[in-house]
Amino acid sequence: MIALLLPAIQAAREAARRSECSNKLRQLGIALHNFHDVNNSLPEGCPATPVGVSAQFKLFPYLEKQGNADKLLASGGWENMTIADFLCPSEAAKPDRVDVINYVVCYADWPELPSHSMQLSDANRVKWGPLKNKRSGIVGGPYIRGGFEIVQDGLSNTVVFSERCIGNGGNLKLPKVGIATGNSLGVTVPLIGPDETVSQVNPQTCLNSVAAGEYKTGVDLIDSGGFMWHRGAPLCTGFNTILAPNGPSCYNQNISIAGHSGKLNGDWFDRYLGSAGSFHTGGVNAVRYDGSVQFVNENINCGDPTQTPPNAGISPYGIWGAMGTVDGGETVSF
Repeated sequence: MIALLLPAIQAAREAARRSECSNKLRQLGIALHNFHDVNNSLPEGCPATPVGVSAQFKLFPYLEKQGNADKLLASGGWENMTIADFLCPSEAAKPDRVDVINYVVCYADWPELPSHSMQLSDANRVKWGPLKNKRSGIVGGPYIRGGFEIVQDGLSNTVVFSERCIGNGGNLKLPKVGIATGNSLGVTVPLIGPDETVSQVNPQTCLNSVAAGEYKTGVDLIDSGGFMWHRGAPLCTGFNTILAPNGPSCYNQNISIAGHSGKLNGDWFDRYLGSAGSFHTGGVNAVRYDGSVQFVNENINCGDPTQTPPNAGISPYGIWGAMGTVDGGETVSF
């Protein structure tokens, strides 16, 4: 009898955890609206002040955490603080650090710099950063794209936050946990003009790093996803709507910039394609710009992964890709 009841009990517990997760994400959506009411803009993903912090940190005053913000800005200790509001109750990882996060910012279908664009010189930030991401509302650099008016595809049709699994302390072989990294994941993509190109992550190559539900043997993996909630680095606190939820994430370390020999300012033009992920059954929760929360099935249509990331127009990545762009002109919705 116990064996018969156990699956039902486990399912009921997970349903409760998923509901709690949805409520936490809804609070992030409300905080975003309150931020917008005060500032008439969306938060930067990596602002100049305070230097390099995440968009999630910028929402602290609207999550009743102004005291935490003041303390951190005055005396540091970011890495020693856990923010329960940012943690999904279904998360299975047992990390060896406390500054972890499940609720991440959408960078649409344009993989961003993995780390701070603050590390670029002022001149190169103006030219390159936030690597000309015109696809999302919150961008990975010290730039404010604007307010809700830039979400031309509709606030109820566009994703702003979702989930990712914590890599540190998790099973890195699971695609939704680990991040594949290496020099063979890239494809050169035009950025703005003929002399401006970047080695973007190839979605199909990223998919090919997985077989039978795990990363293939020999794929180099890192555990950076979902840690350092305070850092405005897409590698830590962002995701893309390119590959399906619970799919693999990839970090291309092989850059190519036309007009420059080798790397420009170190590794800062590498790209990170991050997939949403969770330990809920079958998908992830996602917040739209109107503040509503929707469960997104891991089998959602993701279009054609052989297409390279665009910098304008309709997303080639199906319904999921369309849900990430703020002004792609797509007509699909959940």
